[in-house]
Amino acid sequence: MLSGEPDPAAEQFDDLPFAVPYAERLAATLRAYQSGGFGVTLLLDPDRDGIHTAVQALLDDTAVTARLVHVISHGRSSRQRDYVEVVGRCRRAGGNDVRGWVSAAEDSGVPTLFLVDLCGAGRGADLQFAHEPDAGEQMAWVIAACRGDEPAWDGAFTNVVTRILAECGRDGLGTDTRTSHVPLVEFARRVADALQGQTLTATKAQFHLTPDLPFLPNPRYVPDPVADRIAAVDPGLQPFLSDAVADPAHFRTRAGLHFTGRQSFLDRLVPWLDGAAGGGLWLVTGTAGAGKSALLGALVCAAHPQLAAITGHVRAALDDPPALLPALLAVHARQRVLTEILSSIGRQLGLPAPVGGWTAAELIAVITARPEPPVLVLDALDECLEAGAVQSLLLMPLATAQRPDGTAAARVLVAARPWEQFAPLRRHAEHLNQVSDLDTADPGQLRRDLRRFLISALGGLPAAEQLATGVAARLADNHAGNRDDPPITRWGQFLVAARYAGYLRTQPAADDAAVARLLAAVPQDLPQVLELELAEHPQRQQLRTALTALAYAKGAGMPVELLRVIAPVLGPTDPDLFTGDDIRVYLRLGTDDNGVSLLRLYHQGLADYLRPALPHLPSDRPADTGLRVFDALIATRRTDSGATSWQYAPAYLRRHAIQHAADAGTVDDLLHDAEFLLHADPITLLPELDHAVTAEGRLGAAIYRSVHHLLPADEQARRRLLRLTALRYGGAHPAAGPPSDNRP
Repeated sequence: MLSGEPDPAAEQFDDLPFAVPYAERLAATLRAYQSGGFGVTLLLDPDRDGIHTAVQALLDDTAVTARLVHVISHGRSSRQRDYVEVVGRCRRAGGNDVRGWVSAAEDSGVPTLFLVDLCGAGRGADLQFAHEPDAGEQMAWVIAACRGDEPAWDGAFTNVVTRILAECGRDGLGTDTRTSHVPLVEFARRVADALQGQTLTATKAQFHLTPDLPFLPNPRYVPDPVADRIAAVDPGLQPFLSDAVADPAHFRTRAGLHFTGRQSFLDRLVPWLDGAAGGGLWLVTGTAGAGKSALLGALVCAAHPQLAAITGHVRAALDDPPALLPALLAVHARQRVLTEILSSIGRQLGLPAPVGGWTAAELIAVITARPEPPVLVLDALDECLEAGAVQSLLLMPLATAQRPDGTAAARVLVAARPWEQFAPLRRHAEHLNQVSDLDTADPGQLRRDLRRFLISALGGLPAAEQLATGVAARLADNHAGNRDDPPITRWGQFLVAARYAGYLRTQPAADDAAVARLLAAVPQDLPQVLELELAEHPQRQQLRTALTALAYAKGAGMPVELLRVIAPVLGPTDPDLFTGDDIRVYLRLGTDDNGVSLLRLYHQGLADYLRPALPHLPSDRPADTGLRVFDALIATRRTDSGATSWQYAPAYLRRHAIQHAADAGTVDDLLHDAEFLLHADPITLLPELDHAVTAEGRLGAAIYRSVHHLLPADEQARRRLLRLTALRYGGAHPAAGPPSDNRP
């Protein structure tokens, strides 16, 4: 629908030559939307009555499952009556008030989304509810091109909406594959982030009240009841499930899916978990890929009541499974800070968080006072962002804490690589004779365990037993021969076996000569497996670049939106690889608060190998490459004027940009950026404040440190508080605003 644009003084409406082609382009995008099924009606240059008739007919049709209404035209608004109406070809007033349409849609009972490209469009987005609607009650939503007091320029909103809709139709904006529709909050964020010169305005009722709104189908949706059950588990627990419930078609060679062996370690650990002997600390250690996570994952999945209900096959595979432990707490520490770990433990205990969040001492005191001592399992301490603080403030004090009757306050099971920084944990565990060093496994037992695992992983292949026997022998011999090497140079044999099994499934042995060739090529570490896999891939350079981009992902992973941004600075790239099947075997998947998939490599050791391995770049120093990655990410925040915009940045950047800055040695740049401080996640920002070097960076760190705990949720209130704090520090920081604004 389109017509003219009002002159505020003379009520004159000029022609909008761009409106018809923009509307036609948007209609074509909707028709081409993969899996969309949109029935599109395009109304070009109608008069007032034509607009009214068409919209009323649509709102009267309650047989549809959802409606999407887009309008690009002139808007006639009134401050007194606080409305905006669509102006038709005839320029006559009355009859097409956007807010009236929205009210009618709300009463119709059919979910309806309005995309409104008019001057003053925001007046139609301010819905009035007698009470805040509950989940499932709201039926109408508005995404408007601008505020009620702003003009909408040159169809910019429609242009951006068309582009984002096209991306929706291709890959669902990276939406998690178990979500049937693209979350409206993510769609609106992407539109707002791309829109410059006007302020996107949306209905105040929160989109997340009904996260799976039926407007924009996710073309990558795959129903997965198990994944839905995993989504209900605390985020700190979810990584323990990633192997145990992996998709067999793509992840069948992972150790967790075929967990077997380690019986000598299980024979000691299971009774301890069940309450035998003393409590305190038990340390599981070993090199990368030795099977620490597989061992802890099997125990957690077998003993945790909520997880055991999802992964019954893991419990059934254990000869002597642990008892179900209602007081079992489990946290995967990879890329988490201390406060996140404490929050996860508190949630799993069912405790309300105190104001300001938990401290380690407070949480330990609560645990010590509980009627039953819990079991805390913490995996991947070596991948924790604050491993030293977690060790000294949480793990050691909890492992040594006692209840009033003198018994241990908890049983603490920790997995970490054999690094010197964890010597205090190891000494304490050795004093209790409670260390499981997977690198010291008996070679004969290791060979038998590897063979059993490989027979399971290679089931159905020609010569599966012959291959399993030969590969197991070679890996066990290599393990024995490298036992005295530095830990950093050794790789766990189960991880190598799992990955090589995946390679063997793509290279079935047709005869004895082929078997001999495959046994002669048995890799000794994970990088060798990767190189074998890459050598067979038709896009080996592009796949290597994609994997290298994934190696730079922080936290739970990076969204595809940003992986496609950093890949070109790392090498030849194919952006479609990130959503294709070829890369899935290398991935661990997560989901952010907007329902967008987060991708990272399945093992930290692979990331460690790929990050410095960039011989085609001018410099192979990781810091230089980290700077390229950081610059590419920050370029997405630059506006046409050269300023930075963080309000609608992806959640990943608000959370992890400061960590990428630390990798690149540019922390000061972000600490001097007032908009970044306004929108950054304090959980990851606070630990990096001490890395400020310049006077400007130290000033920004001081301002943020002094006020972060007082920052409210409302953006304008945060801005005012940061400004007042910056003024108190002398007004030299950009957060203080222009000097002309710094009046008493």
